[in-house]
Amino acid sequence: MNRHCLFAILAILFAAIGTSNLYAQIDEEKVSGFETTFTSMGTLVSLQSFSNDPKLVEDAFAKTRSEIDRLVKIFSDYDEESEARKLTVEEKINSAECKNILEFSDEFASGGVKFL
Repeated sequence: MNRHCLFAILAILFAAIGTSNLYAQIDEEKVSGFETTFTSMGTLVSLQSFSNDPKLVEDAFAKTRSEIDRLVKIFSDYDEESEARKLTVEEKINSAECKNILEFSDEFASGGVKFL
């Protein structure tokens, strides 16, 4: 999975996890900007958000980072313990999630997946 695709997925994921309640709770006079940066996938990952609720943003950042870490454990080609790396060495799939993604990818590559 190329990095651009993964970053797009992560951006959508962050929006779904963290910002669904942010806009409903914002008091425009008290909005602050928040940012966190960490290393993952061999690069820096930065998350930014605006809210009047620091705890809400902190929780969203933590959930997003947790999901990134989970996905890296599956798809990283650098981590010898990742499922993708084990797949190339052991030639077996170790999880249903990895199997589902590989099946979807195969179906997509064959032209079987249609997007509206």
